[in-house]
Amino acid sequence: MNTPNKKVGRPRAYTPEALDAKFEEYVEWVKANPVYINKVSAGEIIAVPTQRPLTLVGFCQFAKISKDTFRRYEDEFCDLLTHVRVAIEADQLEGCLLYTSDAADEARSV
Repeated sequence: MNTPNKKVGRPRAYTPEALDAKFEEYVEWVKANPVYINKVSAGEIIAVPTQRPLTLVGFCQFAKISKDTFRRYEDEFCDLLTHVRVAIEADQLEGCLLYTSDAADEARSV
């Protein structure tokens, strides 16, 4: 006997609201946990905190989902996950532009 309302398969790990909250949590974690890069200053090596970039892989790891699961969720939560992808892309682009600008400033000061 097949009932049309019976769900088949594993339940989703996230609702759209929970996934959105997890992304916001990931963004806060990224801000609170910089990567330290060694730089030479006055002959000494110092560890300089540098903001991590947002990445899709990093978010998937943080949310404990695979990239395939993220792609499946994209079909269901299109607007939300488009926002996530755009936020990640903007962060990476801005980071690149900032890094390029910082590198150019350092080169001019030499």
